[in-house]
Amino acid sequence: MPSVEFAEKVVASYRPSYIPNAVFIGGTSGIGRAMLEALAKQTQGRVNIWIVGRNKAVAEEIIASIPSPSPPEPEGSMATPCFTREFVACDVSLLRNVQAMTQELLRQTGGKINVLVITSGNAMSMFSRVETADGLDLQMMLRYYSRFKMIEDLVPALENAHALGQDARVMTVLAAGIGLKVPIDDLDLKKWYNYLKVHMLTGVYNDVMIKVRTLVSLPPTLFVSARHRY
Repeated sequence: MPSVEFAEKVVASYRPSYIPNAVFIGGTSGIGRAMLEALAKQTQGRVNIWIVGRNKAVAEEIIASIPSPSPPEPEGSMATPCFTREFVACDVSLLRNVQAMTQELLRQTGGKINVLVITSGNAMSMFSRVETADGLDLQMMLRYYSRFKMIEDLVPALENAHALGQDARVMTVLAAGIGLKVPIDDLDLKKWYNYLKVHMLTGVYNDVMIKVRTLVSLPPTLFVSARHRY
């Protein structure tokens, strides 16, 4: 595993020659917001950003805080490009909402995404199974099914960026590396529902999804599954 010093050096050297398109799903708070703000700072605002979430007021506050890029040098320079900062409202507890959101992102980004960060979280204080209108457990929908749908729908836009010789990265932050045994006869935990088991198993499901996607999509560096620390 690379050292912190090495990671910091790589981050500090990130200066793309193009304007990247970055999508943050769950970007209005916590890790997602911190990563968004770090990317905006590192690129000095020379980045197109889409924030997906439910809190428009907070998203607008974040957008207002993104640094404005310095104007180009007058001599021999092109006109200052326009930078996109957009909020896309979405309640990811329903598949139809996720579908509408991904299609809107594909439209707004022109079908090209360089950075996709997914940190959308949990339904708080749920210790029993609650089914959505789709017939899926709400916790599992928020932590796994919605993420699967987001990645499945948006991967073509990342592949388009890669085809242009640009960065194409997906990071999903949840509970990577737990390695819990998967109950093959009860994948959706209808028989033995347990709050802690749901949290741990959805981390395993995400790891499996990322591993499979790595095999069938672009080079292995495209996908990163991470675990948050308290």
